[in-house]
Formats: sequence, C-alpha cells, structure tokens
Amino acid sequence: DVDRLIAQKPDLVAVSVFSERFNQAIEGTRQLKRAWDVPVIIGGPHISALPSTLDPSMDIGVIGEGELAMKTMVELLSKGQLNSKNLKDISNVIYWDDNRTLQLPHKQERIQNLDMIPMPLRSLMRTYWPTTQEWIQWEQGVYTSRGCPFTCGFCMYSQASNLVRYHSVDRVIEDIEDILRHYPQQNNIIFYDDLFVTKKSRLKEIADGIRAEKIHQKVTFGCMAKTSFFDEEFASTLQSMNIKVISFGFESGNNRVLHYLKDRHSTVEKNQKAIDI
Repeated sequence: DVDRLIAQKPDLVAVSVFSERFNQAIEGTRQLKRAWDVPVIIGGPHISALPSTLDPSMDIGVIGEGELAMKTMVELLSKGQLNSKNLKDISNVIYWDDNRTLQLPHKQERIQNLDMIPMPLRSLMRTYWPTTQEWIQWEQGVYTSRGCPFTCGFCMYSQASNLVRYHSVDRVIEDIEDILRHYPQQNNIIFYDDLFVTKKSRLKEIADGIRAEKIHQKVTFGCMAKTSFFDEEFASTLQSMNIKVISFGFESGNNRVLHYLKDRHSTVEKNQKAIDI
C-alpha cells in the first residue's frame, strides 16, 4: 500500500522481492519516489540473482545476506552520511553513483558465525495486508542453517559458490522456546532452512535437544528434505522430534529433466522411494 507508506513519511524504505513481483516493486518504488524523497533499498532473491536489473527508482540493492550491510547503512543514515562515497566500502551492496552509473559489488561477505545474529524481535514480525486493511500475524518459523550444498539449475544460490553454515543446537532450541513463549497458541513450527535434512549427526543433535526439553510434546514441526539421499534413518530421526510435514522438491517425473534441473543423483525412483518411506 504505497499511499499508506507515503503518509507515514519513513526515513528509509526496504523492499524484499522475488522475480515474479519485481515489476510490481518497480511500480511501487517509482510512485514512492515521486511523492517522497526517501532512500529505497532492495533486497531478496531477485536482485541477488540479477543485480544489473536495479531500477533507477531504487537507490541501493543488497546482494545476498543483508544484516551487516543494513546495520551499516542505517548507522550512516542516522549521521546523514548515506551516500555513494560511503557505500563503496560496504560489502554486498550495489548502488547508483553520482553520475547515475550502477556500481556492482566489488566484494561479498557471508556471516560465518550465525549465532552472532541477535534473536529476532518477534513483536515486529507482522504485516499490513492492503486487501483486508488489517494487520496480519503470521506463524513464526526457525532457521537452523543458511545455504545449501547443492546447485540446482533453477536456484539463485547456484549463481555463485554456496557456503553452508549452521546455528548451534543451543541457539536452535532457544529460538524454538522463544516462539513458544511469545505465541503459546501456535501448534506448528516450520524449519525454514533451504535444506533442513542434510547431516545425520547434526539432525540427531537437534532431535535430541528437542526431546530433552520435551518440546516435541508441545508442538509439531515441518521441514524441507531432498529425495536423493533420504532414507529410513532420516525418517526415524524426524519422527522422534515430531516432524509432521516434509516438503520434497520432486520437480519432475522424468529422469532426463531431473538430471538437467538438479543432478545425476536425482531420479524418479528415488522420489518414489522417499514417498514410500
């Protein structure tokens, strides 16, 4: 709701956008810029995969992880120093320089120790829904890791080498308990990891931690898994922590297409075996 946003006269506008909505984002930021001179930052999958598509109505794009870049930019903004001279020293950022030439990132950084990221302030995690003109509180989820070890052809992470990093198990348990404390009515929690089911040893540690705190008796879980290496042992561990929903990316019922989209280890037969398990 761009008009509602303009009426609030914000100091900074940040938009996260997927490719299918990028044209809509451009319409919104152009309307915003015509009415209110405010810095506009774009993040999310689309601009991370295609940074050269940054529209002139968008001042800055954040490529990949945004926490450190956003923190630095907000600090600069508070000092009145959010300009191209200072942006050139920030990692993971693209921007228009004083000559309106798009400057692409000269370096990208990923957070190595995910536990350094503060716990989310969950009271802020709601959104205004223009069609019904009401505030929506969505179900809270958990990230236990970032990245994926695979390079499927349709995924933006395949554009560059990926780096898988993990939260400590203690942090994962703390995050889950924070959700249960603030949202006792929520009875299901989704693990939002790009691929939650990867290392058996780590999965067992998380399952052990959940059972030790008896969290599996309070809430159910959902997660993402990959069929090419899913087996009975994985299924047993997931069952022990009260996983009720598993999302697989089957992608196709044709092996040739699967090999093209994913890898030679992905087959229709393995998809079927995962369902059977």
